[in-house]
Amino acid sequence: VDNSYRCLASYPSVYFAVAYLVEYDTPPLILIRDNQVVELPVTERVIAGRTICESRFALKDGDYMVMISDGYIHAGVGGLYRLGWGWKNIALAARRWVATRGDAYQLTRALSKTCLKLYNGSPGDDATVVGMWVRQACAATVLTGPPSDPKLDSLAVSRLISAKGIKVICGGTTAQMAARELGQKLVVKWRAPGQRSGSSSPSKIPPIACLEGVDVVTEGVLSLSSAAERLRTTETIHDLPPAQDACTRLARILLKADEIHFIVGDAINPQQLADVVRGKPMRQIYLEEIMEQLKRRNKLISVEHL
Repeated sequence: VDNSYRCLASYPSVYFAVAYLVEYDTPPLILIRDNQVVELPVTERVIAGRTICESRFALKDGDYMVMISDGYIHAGVGGLYRLGWGWKNIALAARRWVATRGDAYQLTRALSKTCLKLYNGSPGDDATVVGMWVRQACAATVLTGPPSDPKLDSLAVSRLISAKGIKVICGGTTAQMAARELGQKLVVKWRAPGQRSGSSSPSKIPPIACLEGVDVVTEGVLSLSSAAERLRTTETIHDLPPAQDACTRLARILLKADEIHFIVGDAINPQQLADVVRGKPMRQIYLEEIMEQLKRRNKLISVEHL
């Protein structure tokens, strides 16, 4: 073990959770902590004539872990690496990448691209990689639509402001209600349609407003419909364009968050009665589609109607 490796026992007990790992006939797990490859304590045990490796270890916020199959170890045999990429080289490559502070998706993609390149585009063995990143859960709360009873306006706004994590308001009337209840001024950032970059239909992108204590404030139905479209056409946050328009920012927040709580006001705007389809307001239809897309990505979704 060289200086880039450290024993897990040397770390202070500031931990997040305890992991139990069982490995059989596979390369060892790569654990990177504080930009060092950590040596895991491993115990061998024989079960039904087969030897397994067990490890119990504490996880720390910011840890990265990589699991690979033998195909990664053998990548590049006879080429760039005479004996293959090898576990140590893979661990050091992962360590260098971790210094960029990207997420697990980016780590996995970087390793898989390198592996494919070492095989000249045609893996000669099963090559599988799993990347993991230990971090705090990210929460977001979305308030959309005023409550059915105006007496609940204060409750709706207080629920949003007291929520943990990222706070979003979708809806012009909702934003005005929040500004009134908070005693603050709502400032709308109007921009000419031609200046709203990052969209194939810039004229349909609503403006963003500013309200102290809220991260994103935007229009309601149009923003929700555009966010739903972005969720349909992308898989991860990295597939979104770098645009900072309201709809892309909303989609980015929804994809970033692990837990999303929706506070849905059930008041129906008389001017939007034509938007009622199959007995549901268009707002509710778009919300249901967004929630379905988020659940498909294993997000934790909760809904509160007022």
